[in-house]
Amino acid sequence: MRIITTSKFTLPVVSIAACVLWWFGGSGATGLYEGISGTAFLPVSDYGLWAYLPIACVEGLMGQATGLAFAALAVYLMAELNNTNVLLRVSSRMLSSLLAVLLTASVFLHVIQPAHVVMLLSMLSYFTLFSTYQNCDTRITFLTYMYVSVASLVFPKLLLMIPFYWAAQVHFRSLSLRCFCASLVGICLPYWLYGGCAVCMDSTSVFLEHVSGIVQLEWGDYASVSLQRILVASFSLLLFFMGTIDFYLKSYQDKTRTRIIYNVVILFGMAGFLFLALQIGYFDTLFPLVLLPTVIVAGHHIVLSDTKFTRIYTIVVLVMALSLVVLGVM
Repeated sequence: MRIITTSKFTLPVVSIAACVLWWFGGSGATGLYEGISGTAFLPVSDYGLWAYLPIACVEGLMGQATGLAFAALAVYLMAELNNTNVLLRVSSRMLSSLLAVLLTASVFLHVIQPAHVVMLLSMLSYFTLFSTYQNCDTRITFLTYMYVSVASLVFPKLLLMIPFYWAAQVHFRSLSLRCFCASLVGICLPYWLYGGCAVCMDSTSVFLEHVSGIVQLEWGDYASVSLQRILVASFSLLLFFMGTIDFYLKSYQDKTRTRIIYNVVILFGMAGFLFLALQIGYFDTLFPLVLLPTVIVAGHHIVLSDTKFTRIYTIVVLVMALSLVVLGVM
């Protein structure tokens, strides 16, 4: 099993298979636009600037190709995130491979939608956030929160994750008064620019609707969530739970910085699952907040644990993942 998890050929093989399956699975995917007519738009209070895009621009072959491009970029960034922060003690592309598998299984993400923007900008915020470990550089802090704020322009409620970023910086011992002020500037800058454009274009009401959408929380209809989404979310929860347990049992083997980073990732994962459960109506857009921490924690478990149980568990995970992919593309 270690041969698979550390092989340099694992990611290329998975990537080729994912690209092929992506086209089969995404041929009938509509994502957020399921049940919406071809001329309708999404509400500004829920999806911000994305609401200005007509459905014709993000569906069909173009939407599927753009979704694949965003997914490929996310897989690449995951590899860079691993290399930059040494998330694994051995050379492995399992994090990127696991992300590619879960994205392929998530057929509802095969067509471009706000979730892809949230995923990429969240990953960029991870790069800078992890760099704040014992580092009170206000420029890095500013970039971290600006990434989140820019992502919130297509999904306003994402700003509710900001307190967890502050908590992460407290854990990193980098939230000084100057850094806190820098975070506020990073949050406000995109909205200051957006608000200025709204005033100039006489669309202040739209801007205010966008801002009000941040705190407009509503219970979703759990019965409307498809079986495929439930299975993918349950599978992710299993991976996250098993990875978290294994990490805390063996965290002493990692360096202090790595342990603290994983504590933050686990915090983000728990927040993501809670957010997803409370706002199930935004399942597709919130799923990346669950997906990224799950991949990091589960990859750590699969790659660094080499016991009889782990080998069996890894085989079961691979079979379950393959089953989800097949179920999704059928």
